[in-house]
Amino acid sequence: METALRHRNWIVVALMVAAVITATLLLQKPAQNQSGAAPRTSFGATVAPPAYVGGLNATNGWVVVSRSQLIAVYAGSEAENHHNGRLVVVRRTGARRTVHSVAIRGSGAITLLRPAAVGSVSAAGNAQLRFVTAAGATGTIDLTTYRVSVH
Repeated sequence: METALRHRNWIVVALMVAAVITATLLLQKPAQNQSGAAPRTSFGATVAPPAYVGGLNATNGWVVVSRSQLIAVYAGSEAENHHNGRLVVVRRTGARRTVHSVAIRGSGAITLLRPAAVGSVSAAGNAQLRFVTAAGATGTIDLTTYRVSVH
């Protein structure tokens, strides 16, 4: 009888643990951004700008996309004057798209440095990206103001 009681107690404990684990898994909300999906991020020399971004000899790019939102930054030099660096920032929300271009005279081609991981497209849009110029200078671009600082 004592053995049966001990087994029954273990069964009750096992069922309670299973119930707690199941409830925790069902009630837990995964970390998501505002659009409900984790953003996809691409970075590097293979990230080419779309055709509507003309006048840029691209060196590399950074794209963060989630459902209907996108933030993309392309770096390189001006197609008509390779002595001037150029950064192009593209934002898309739904069907609305904006393109901002920033030229840096005399810098040569610009190359973005790998940015830190972001949790949402909104966070990407508020980022400060670092870059290096062909002339050896470093700098940042603030994606909220499009202001460039060269050091």
